Amino acid sequence: GCSTNEDCKETQKCVEKDGWKTCKCADGLSGNNCEKNDWCEDPGKFKDCKGEFGTCKYSEEKRSVVCTCATGKKLHPQENICKVSCSKDEDCTDKQRCVKKDGFETCKCADGLSGKDCEKNDWCQDPGKFKDCKGENGTCEYIKEKRSVVCTCATGKKLHPIENICKGKIEF
Repeated sequence: GCSTNEDCKETQKCVEKDGWKTCKCADGLSGNNCEKNDWCEDPGKFKDCKGEFGTCKYSEEKRSVVCTCATGKKLHPQENICKVSCSKDEDCTDKQRCVKKDGFETCKCADGLSGKDCEKNDWCQDPGKFKDCKGENGTCEYIKEKRSVVCTCATGKKLHPIENICKGKIEF
């Protein structure tokens, strides 16, 4: 038996079961001597925590296998990999926004943009939101300050809310 983690091997932790405390392999480890690091291997919890996505290793201090992140990155709670975290749009590139999803803030392409470097302007192409915003119907462009693709109208014209093109105020 054991009373604390210190009574166990460094790869084990003291666990209570049915009123008894015994030494069991720490979280993420298995094998007769707790030598197998399951969480770092496929299909383990941190199988993708490698390279740019972190370092998967056993932490004696935490008595658990952990995914350690480089400076500027945080462990994503669902994906179990390290990702660049942000707190405001300015932490991201000019073509990205800081978006909160699943309790994690990360940089995503701004509205209307896609691609690895957010280089594709989807909203200006067919079948995009502003595909007809060209020529006399307006100018489809990405506005960094708005962090969005917009349809800019000439003086005296206004963006039609359904058609997404510029029209004279009289036309709608």
